Amino acid sequence: FMAGTSDHGMEVWQVSSFREDSISSKQSILPYAGRKHLWTVFNRLGLCTIFIRESLPNIVIAAVIADNSVLGEWTLSRTLEKFPDPQTVEFKHDVTDKVIAASLSDNCSQLATIHVHSTSEIVADWLYAVPQITTWDYRTQRKLKTISTDKRCLTKNHYITLVNNQPVVYWQISTTTDVTSYKEDKISEGVVHAVSLTGRLQHKRTLPGVYSKVWRGSGFLANNISLMGWMLGGVSNRALHVINIVSRKTIGKASIHGTDINCFDMSQDGTQIAVGCRNGEVHFLASVDPEKLKSKSQSSAELIHSISMDIAAIDVGR
Repeated sequence: FMAGTSDHGMEVWQVSSFREDSISSKQSILPYAGRKHLWTVFNRLGLCTIFIRESLPNIVIAAVIADNSVLGEWTLSRTLEKFPDPQTVEFKHDVTDKVIAASLSDNCSQLATIHVHSTSEIVADWLYAVPQITTWDYRTQRKLKTISTDKRCLTKNHYITLVNNQPVVYWQISTTTDVTSYKEDKISEGVVHAVSLTGRLQHKRTLPGVYSKVWRGSGFLANNISLMGWMLGGVSNRALHVINIVSRKTIGKASIHGTDINCFDMSQDGTQIAVGCRNGEVHFLASVDPEKLKSKSQSSAELIHSISMDIAAIDVGR
């Protein structure tokens, strides 16, 4: 399955093989104006997406677009008429907060957010605010814990993921402390933090370059966090770059001739990457195996197939 955002909601594609006649799609309507999607994934609930609205950036909405029974019915029959109405829940932060990243834990028991606090209407003030991490009980929408992070500095490209209910966070930081001279090209360094069960930031990794997504490896133990095998992905100079967080070595690199890469994601089994391009195409690329990160034979991505779609999440082997 593959999912992407559209003006009206979510587009979901079932790709049983790479023949055009084996690809089918459905749309789910999300009646919220000014949506900004923070996270989309196929998990034990089904297809889930998390978003905010531009008018209410302090309220996170989590929606189950299609549960696994619906996806299973579609897989078997391939004649599903339409998705049922999405099931939604809301997580309300303080009115002066702006949520900039969110995700669900693997067992769907907790939601985690990155948010900043500011009463200013000036964009640079929001960028300069200290990011905070809050975990929530998904079932009751109750706050569990809030953690303050680094000192004030310019940040962007915030990303959070939960493993064993422990957050791992990423953001780009600025090389300048002068807000008045803020420029995009000043943001050239990324920071990865793992958060312990006691709320401490640990295993900090600083990496040069521009990245926007974190993919987990197998190096994550209960009550102890290791970033071995974890990866970062980002687009710069019209190419997608994937690096190993610990070794800082490039694992994969891909560019699409004649167009720019706008968005991307890796399948949960690590075998494929889908990239959405400015010309409306999505390209499937052979990916690296997270268990074979040191293999030199896995150093480049290979084009498998392309269809017209804007990508938000991909799940292979369901």
